[in-house]
Amino acid sequence: MAALSVAVDRDLDRSFTVVAFAGELSLATTPLVRAALLRCVAECPFTVVADLDNLLVTDRSALAVFPSVQHHHRHGPMVAMALCARPTTATGRVVRQILGHQLSVYP
Repeated sequence: MAALSVAVDRDLDRSFTVVAFAGELSLATTPLVRAALLRCVAECPFTVVADLDNLLVTDRSALAVFPSVQHHHRHGPMVAMALCARPTTATGRVVRQILGHQLSVYP
């Protein structure tokens, strides 16, 4: 399995969670991404922010994990999900191209 690390930072005062991913996003690593995001969403912060700046997308179809998590949790409490990726990077460009119409993507 390709290397992927996940760091979670919770801001309880402002009720948001940042999940920073680093390494390769591939079909092999999507279960780890999905599990990390679902754990954070289950805690019911107002917003879960996925920081993708240190992510290398090696399989574009693996990006489907992000809207999948948002869809999976639609029937629970409303938790907004936002993606962050600089628009000047290859990852930022592909995230905006593929997911920009489904999820909010911020620099």
